[in-house]
Amino acid sequence: MIFTNGDYSFVMTALPNHRHEAYARYRAKLVSKSEAYELAGYSPHHGNPNRLEQLESVRERIREFAKADEELIELEIEMMKRELRRIGYANAVDLWESKDGFLRLKDLTALPTDLTASISEIAIDPIVEYETKADGERVKTVEGQRIKVKQHGKLEALKQLAQLLGIEAPQKQEITGKEGNPLTLAHLVGASYNIVTGVPRAPDDPPLPDDPPLPQIAQREA
Repeated sequence: MIFTNGDYSFVMTALPNHRHEAYARYRAKLVSKSEAYELAGYSPHHGNPNRLEQLESVRERIREFAKADEELIELEIEMMKRELRRIGYANAVDLWESKDGFLRLKDLTALPTDLTASISEIAIDPIVEYETKADGERVKTVEGQRIKVKQHGKLEALKQLAQLLGIEAPQKQEITGKEGNPLTLAHLVGASYNIVTGVPRAPDDPPLPDDPPLPQIAQREA
């Protein structure tokens, strides 16, 4: 039996008994023993599901299925990271080229997948212009195409990539004094006193006899 997600595959040997195989598959998906037993094609029974799971071949098969599922999930996550990197780091300038004084879209079939994967939408609008001669005849003078290329959002892709990588943006935390008032030197000295002595002190508490004096801030004479 081959399990695949498109890019990766696992080769696993199925159990000879197809009902045992089905039971192991359901159990690996965390289906209850009794329900997995019935889904595998057996008639409901109180004790047989337990006895079936005591078979070493069945238990080993359940472990194989569970491990394969975990590996497939890990591979899917890696593929998601790869796609998000393609979007987040793609440079739109690389899609275009200057030719005959005009900016033209490059041949997409010749571009690397890492670049084309960032494209979410391509719109092609025909351009036709006519000129009316003196005798009233309309003559086509311009014929071409206007190509619009839309790429996936870079910032959103990088944000999702950061989440998959477990990267969190630094957060600012505002520190204020009591009841939201500005933080003063007395607050800082009091906090330091609490840390050193373990005795809680508020900025407006009267000084103790052995309290060191607060540092004096020299004032410049006008």
